[in-house]
Amino acid sequence: MKNMLTVLIGLAVLIGLAVLVGTVLREPGEQGSQQGASQEGYVEKTAAGGSVELKVELQQQAEVGDPIHMVVTYAYREGSEVYSYYGLECDHLQLAVADEKGQAVPLTQFGKAYFESQPKEPDKGIIWTIEPRRELKLRFNLARFFDLSLPGAYKLTVTRTMYPLRGDEFSLVIKDLPFSVAEPEIPAGELQARQDLVRVRRYLEQKGEGAPKN
Repeated sequence: MKNMLTVLIGLAVLIGLAVLVGTVLREPGEQGSQQGASQEGYVEKTAAGGSVELKVELQQQAEVGDPIHMVVTYAYREGSEVYSYYGLECDHLQLAVADEKGQAVPLTQFGKAYFESQPKEPDKGIIWTIEPRRELKLRFNLARFFDLSLPGAYKLTVTRTMYPLRGDEFSLVIKDLPFSVAEPEIPAGELQARQDLVRVRRYLEQKGEGAPKN
C-alpha cells in the first residue's frame, strides 16, 4: 500500500509538471519574446553565471484563489564560452516565498510533493546546453506551490544550482521579487444583496424568529 501511494504521488507530480512547466526554444526577436522589457503587470530580475543568464518574470498582483504566473528564462550569456550542464532544465530550481513580516509561506500539498521529488544530486545521464541566440522558458503557477490564501504583500526568492560538465557547481540567485495578493472584489449587486441579508437576519434575531438561511 505504501509503495502504491508513493507511485500515485509521483504520477500526480509528473502530471502537474506537464501542466505547470512548458519549455520554449526561440530566436531572440521572435513574436512573444520579452528580451529587454518585462511583460505588462510583471516584475523581472536577472542573474548570470557560466554561460547562462537567468531571468524571472513574476505577475505583480492577483486575487486570492487566482493563478500567479511566473516565467523562468534561461538565455545564453553573450560573449561567454558555451557550457553544457547536467540534469533536467527544471531540476535544482528552488523557490521560497516570504510574507510582509519576513515569515516563510508554507507549501501546498502539491508544492511539498514537487520539491520532495527534486533530485539531491545532478543526473549525469542527462545533459543540456544553452547555445548562442537561443533561450528556454519554464512557466509556473506560483499559487499551486504556496499557500497564498491570505491577502497581503509577498516576496519571492529563486535559486538555481547549476552543474557544468567542466568546473565547479554554482548558484544563480534572484532575491525579493515583490508581488501582492488581494481579496476578490464583490460585484456591486452581490454586495447589496449580502448587506440586505445581514439587515434581515438582525431584524429576525431581534424578533426572536431566528435568522434566514443563505
